[in-house]
Amino acid sequence: MADMIEKLKDFEIYIFDFDGTLINSEPFHKKAHNLVLNEILGKEIVLTDQMFSKYIGKSDIQIYDEYKVDFHVDFDKDKMIAKKVAYATDLLSDDSVKIFDYFFELAKEKGNKRFYIVSNQDYDLLMKVLERKGIKKYFDKIFSLPKLGVKKDYFLQNLDLYIDNSTRKTIIFEDSNAVLGLAKQLGMFAVGIETYMNAGNLSNADTIIKCE
Repeated sequence: MADMIEKLKDFEIYIFDFDGTLINSEPFHKKAHNLVLNEILGKEIVLTDQMFSKYIGKSDIQIYDEYKVDFHVDFDKDKMIAKKVAYATDLLSDDSVKIFDYFFELAKEKGNKRFYIVSNQDYDLLMKVLERKGIKKYFDKIFSLPKLGVKKDYFLQNLDLYIDNSTRKTIIFEDSNAVLGLAKQLGMFAVGIETYMNAGNLSNADTIIKCE
């Protein structure tokens, strides 16, 4: 880990996804989604890791649009997303939810480097978890894409609209292979964060950090 972190210290702008990238939250989000799906469908189903993997890296808005197609059902999307966020906020308050170690190694050397979160997650949930875990202080700005009303590809393609990226010496940390691929096309150094949820599916990464 130390050798890997040393190679990642020479950038000026650090962009982090949140779920599955900074924090081991995906299993808890899966559980929250499963609770809501059971309510939507009126029966209990098991949302397996394989089923859930197709939704990783997407916003709740995108996911619930896909649920309507995937499960052939109609529902009040805003109401169900609010329920999912409430479930997830409660679940992510658990002490077993951990920030991945690599982040603390990078944070030790932050200095004048700029750290940003760019996430598809709900803003209030983001802030509550970051404050509870004590890492909000490390970030120069936190971007919740649903709050901004834009998708991640648009944000990254128009980065200068949101942060001063004139140096172009940018590194991104992500668990979505599609986002990693786009980031590389835009000239960023792309670090894939691998967990059991996305193992073997980060072919676009310049390098991979394995987390548990």
